[in-house]
Amino acid sequence: MFLPIFLPDHAGQALRQFAQTAEGLGFDSLWTGDHVAVPRDAASRYPYAKELVATGFLTDPEAAAALMPSGLPDALGILQFVAACTERMRLGTSVLILPMRNPVLTAQAVATLDVVSEGRAILGVGVGWNREEFAVLGASFEHRGPRTDDYLEVMRRLWTLDDPSFVGRYYEIGDVAFYPKPIQDPHPPLWFGGNEEPALRRTVRFDGAWHFAYLDADTVRVRARRLGELAVDAGKDPSSFAVTGERLDLLAMPPAEARREIAALEAAGVSHLVVGLPLDLTESLGQMEVFAHEVIRAWRDE
Repeated sequence: MFLPIFLPDHAGQALRQFAQTAEGLGFDSLWTGDHVAVPRDAASRYPYAKELVATGFLTDPEAAAALMPSGLPDALGILQFVAACTERMRLGTSVLILPMRNPVLTAQAVATLDVVSEGRAILGVGVGWNREEFAVLGASFEHRGPRTDDYLEVMRRLWTLDDPSFVGRYYEIGDVAFYPKPIQDPHPPLWFGGNEEPALRRTVRFDGAWHFAYLDADTVRVRARRLGELAVDAGKDPSSFAVTGERLDLLAMPPAEARREIAALEAAGVSHLVVGLPLDLTESLGQMEVFAHEVIRAWRDE
């Protein structure tokens, strides 16, 4: 489940209730998105609007703009708070827009989350799509893909080496002391967001998981096959690369329909799904309870 992206009154209390309710109902993980400051007149358009319409989550591609506020709560700060409210749930970003952030500060925040949660962090990474937001943050939108690769290499070295250093095209770091190191070995799992080939290639290069957005089972099957081909080309075991994704529409589906769709996605190779986006807390708590009893538990009993 996504955590609330709009903070209500008494936000700490509401987040605590939401997270603990989800944990008690048997959900596996909680997620946040990432937008810092989006200009209100931005010309950039949400790239997954058609997929949202195809799954039935939206009826009009232009309605996706309503899901793109001018900013969201700080993703890693929210997850650090929720870490203190829960005991077993994994805590992840879907997805953190890495190239508009400093990689050293990001590595420290993610490592801190992993430590305070006792090894429950997942870092979902995306390259971003909103040119205007990059400009607000003084970050370069051009070459954001290879810049992301440099940043990931910096972060991996900070997390795993005693004397990390790196010289890349977009970032250079000398022999530095870095603290804390993550609990998870070698570091928190990396999930790479995106529906096209660059996300698949990055997944293989950095030994992560592929994290798609809103795709149906037939399309996932094709992409997962391609992921396996890329793994073989790189001399790696295709079975080591998990397929995960967002299907926000599943939470509101009739339970029998949701179970059928989950079965199809599992058959296509999917191992983990993010299933809801709480825009209304009261409604989402009710949907979570129905989903837990009539989908998750029924699924696990089959």
